[in-house]
Formats: sequence, C-alpha cells, structure tokens
Amino acid sequence: MIRKFFNLYLSPDRVFVRELYKILGFVPGHLFLYKRAFTHKSLASKEEKTKYPTNNERLEFLGDAILDSVTAEYLFRKYPTQDEGFLTQMRSKMVNRKALNEIAAHMGLDVFLRQLGATRISQTMMGNTYEAFVGAVYLDVGYNRTKQFIIKKMLKQYINVHLLETTNTNYKSQLLEYSQKNQKTISYAVMSHYRTKNNRERFKIEVLLDGKSLASAEDYSKKSAEQKASKSIDSNWPVNKRKSGKTLAEQICFIAMKLFKELLLLPLIFLVVWMGMKWYKMPLLAQGALAPDFTAYTANSDSLKLSDYRGNLVLLEFWGSWCGPCRTHNKDLVLLYNKFKNVRFQKEAAFTILSVGIETNKQRWLQAIKKDGLVWKEQVSDIKRLSDHVALLYGIKEIPSSYLIDGKGHIIAVNPSTERLEEILTKRSQK
Repeated sequence: MIRKFFNLYLSPDRVFVRELYKILGFVPGHLFLYKRAFTHKSLASKEEKTKYPTNNERLEFLGDAILDSVTAEYLFRKYPTQDEGFLTQMRSKMVNRKALNEIAAHMGLDVFLRQLGATRISQTMMGNTYEAFVGAVYLDVGYNRTKQFIIKKMLKQYINVHLLETTNTNYKSQLLEYSQKNQKTISYAVMSHYRTKNNRERFKIEVLLDGKSLASAEDYSKKSAEQKASKSIDSNWPVNKRKSGKTLAEQICFIAMKLFKELLLLPLIFLVVWMGMKWYKMPLLAQGALAPDFTAYTANSDSLKLSDYRGNLVLLEFWGSWCGPCRTHNKDLVLLYNKFKNVRFQKEAAFTILSVGIETNKQRWLQAIKKDGLVWKEQVSDIKRLSDHVALLYGIKEIPSSYLIDGKGHIIAVNPSTERLEEILTKRSQK
C-alpha cells in the first residue's frame, strides 16, 4: 500500500504510473516490470551489455502463456457444450498476432514505447509488447488479478466473441482441414531465415501440396509467415472458396427466421427493461408488509434475531462506515435514539435501532461505531458489503436505507427521514 501511494503521488515516474492506472484500473506496484515490458530488444541493444537480458522478450514469453491460460479457461466456461476443436480455434482467433496488435493499439501502448525511446513501431512490436505487458501485470499482482484484467480490459472490451464464432481467419487450419478431407498432404518449408539490419529475425515460408509449391510469404515469425503464405494461395483454389453449406432457399429461410425472432423479441426486451426500471425504483418490501425475520451476528459472534424484538418499535438501519451520507445521518440517529430510548409507547414497549453494517473491513466498521457514538448494542454485519444476507433479504440497493417496524413485525415506514421518524415516534408514544 505504501509503495503504491508513493508511486502514484511521490515517485518521479508518477505521470507514467497514472497513465498505467487508466489502463489497468489499479495502481502498479513494481514499476521496473512495466518499464521492462515496454523495452524492445532494438532499444535494449543500445545499452551496456549485462548478465541478464534487459529487453521485454522474457516477459513476452511469460505473458503469452498467461494469455493462453486465461483465454482457454474463459472459453471453457463460456462454451460448456463445444468440443476441443472449436475452443482451440476460438482461442487462436482471440490471441493471434493481428488481434493482439489491434488491442495494444486501442490501449495506447505505443505511447509508452515512444516514451522509452522507440521511434519506429511496427504492428508486430505492438502485439509483442502487449504480451510482455500481461507478463508484467502477472508478476506484479498475481494470477487472479491478471485474469480479471485480461477478461475485463481485453476479452470483454475489445473482442466480439460472437462475431468470431462465424469468422475463420486461421488460413493454415483451413488448408490442413481441406487436405485431411481430400487425402492430400500439406507441408510448410523454410526457404530462408535471416536477420534484418535492426537485428530482427525474418522467415520466408513455402506452402507445399503433395510436395508441389503453392505459395510463399515472409514475416518476422514462422507462424505469421505460414499464415500469410496460406492466405496468399489463389482464391479460386477450393480451400479458399467460402462455402455456406446451404442452398439459396435455405439461406433466405434462415434470414427470414432471424428477422422474425428479432422483431418478436424487441417488444419483449422493452417490457423487461421497463419492469426492471419499475422494480429498481420500488422498494422490495412496501409499507404494511411483514418484515422478514433473520438471524445475524454481532462483532462478538453473538446471534441476534429480528423476531426477538417483537413488541418493540425497531428501526432497521442499513449503513456503512465508508458511506459519507450514512455517517452524517448517524448523528441524527444518535439524537433520535437518546430522545426516545426511555419513552413508553401506546402499543409497543420500547424503541430501539438495529443497525446492519454493509462492510468489507471489520476494524473500520467497529471504529466508525465508536467514533459516531452508536451506543445501541444491536450492531450486526456479515462483512460482505451488499452481499450481506440481511441486505439481500431486504433488497437493499443503496445506503443509507431503513425500515421502521412495529411491535407486530409489520413495516410502517420505508426510508423515512429523521423528521418523519420523530413525528411517527411522537404520535405512537404515550401522552
């Protein structure tokens, strides 16, 4: 925490950190990892030779493995009925060089490359940098947070998986599939392998069908050269002809059915949205309803049931130590409690407040109780924020929220203001 605070506010690299924060969604801890991720080997070669590599190739290797792992798990869970072949093809489409180049460009990683001295940035360099960037994230925050970053900031934000389902850009796999179906033999041969002026490897690959040359292409890796060569084969060759597998009549029927479904679903979608908006604006439990009973636990693990307070007026209050309006409202509640705690009522024996903490940190919750002077002992919390079982039971979507419950367990007010509470308590008190 201290390191991250220093990086964000005091470090000489704080501008670099803030730009990373916009992409990552969290403050990076180990800055040297991210600087290494943006250091291409063409830049590192200008520096003094060291015992260990100072470029991003090792991070690229690590990031490539992490990307494959996360994408494989994501697809495995998203498509529970698909076979291994489909999942492999989908992963290839999602993390191929072209896709990674585009993602890196959308994220603006070229800005960091230029900041660290890169003047000529190729498309391949962008994809490699993204892989190295993922490797740096993994070493900085671990696998689980890296998985969240990849899924939220890459897979869901920049990749349309539904479009990829019907798109096949793996030209090599198309060739291999064609050869297997037609009992042909497809092979790839390296025609030449050399280094360019900037010391980058380059490969020239030839595609062979039953030993006869079909096409050739060059690129900076064997894989991409093989894809280019496969793509460059004459479009009249059977493997590259786009086959729908359907007659014209079948295609027309398919389009008609699809349009019919969309037109039919449109009113249904509007209805669901409208009902959802109405539901969100309405409290789950309305005035007059019987308040659901529950068992909750105090900070000392003592159990507490709402039904134990039958015969009393109970203000069921949902709040949080992190919530500014809640803390302000607490001051009014303390005054209200002190005014009515010893008052006898016409139909109820006493008035009390039962506070449910919407919390993630137990210590902070206890400190807030003490600081705000919440003297009543009825303080409970699961320390699960809005996943607190009492909050879920009462449909709490925002705080502060409250229900005033009478001696028979019925709700007599929903989210009443302090003034309204005082008015109700005064009317119900003995004169």
